[in-house]
Amino acid sequence: MKILRTIFLKELLDTVRDRRTLFVMVIFPLLLFPVLMTLITAVQTSQIKKAEDKVLRVGLILNGNAAGLRTLLSSREGFAVIEGIHPDSARAFLERDSLDAAIIVSDRFDRTVEDGGKGTVTFAYRFTDEYSISERRLKETLRDFEKGLVEKRFARLGVQPDIVEAVALQEQDITPLKEKLGRDRPPYMILGACNPTFAAEVLDAEPELGLFMPCNVVVYEAVGGTRVGAVDPSVMLEMAGDSGLIGVAAEVRARLQAAVEAI
Repeated sequence: MKILRTIFLKELLDTVRDRRTLFVMVIFPLLLFPVLMTLITAVQTSQIKKAEDKVLRVGLILNGNAAGLRTLLSSREGFAVIEGIHPDSARAFLERDSLDAAIIVSDRFDRTVEDGGKGTVTFAYRFTDEYSISERRLKETLRDFEKGLVEKRFARLGVQPDIVEAVALQEQDITPLKEKLGRDRPPYMILGACNPTFAAEVLDAEPELGLFMPCNVVVYEAVGGTRVGAVDPSVMLEMAGDSGLIGVAAEVRARLQAAVEAI
């Protein structure tokens, strides 16, 4: 009896120990992981928002050039423009954390740009955890400044900016409708039919009737074949409460009917 009791207690102890090990090694981490991820995400989000909302102290050394850059930076929220800094002192200001960044424009910037060249702008910074967000904000402003200069250059040359764009990117979504809707759907097409002469007459009489244009024609698959249907212009005018264009509506209706019946 004593042996049985000893064996029972040993098995019970092993079972408890195994369950404790299982909880500590498996269950507890599984419960803790979502909490840790939530806390990490919250901290990262808070840091990103803090960096985006931070007012950046920007040392601006223009050397008598690029007045438009001063105007652009001063007009945007989130920048404190500091001028009067000697170019040789910019590094020291950055090292002391008195500036978040310094923008130094070459003394021949305006003349170089005017002559069709590339004016030099030096962007100085000290890398920190918030640098990437601060860099993005400042570089977006510098790109906008450059874009304005390029547009002025094109205007002087009488050239459209599109001339430098050799590629017109067109995106085409080929995702099957079944994947978007989660189910199959028979082919269905909506077409717009418009006669410019009749449309002009209607719009001259009542501009708001443009809401009903063009006249929709639908083509879709149905039991027994393909069906074609067209809106009735007379009904649309009745809905709009305009009886002065009944003759035009009747003519458009007749033409649409003839086109549908000819299919």
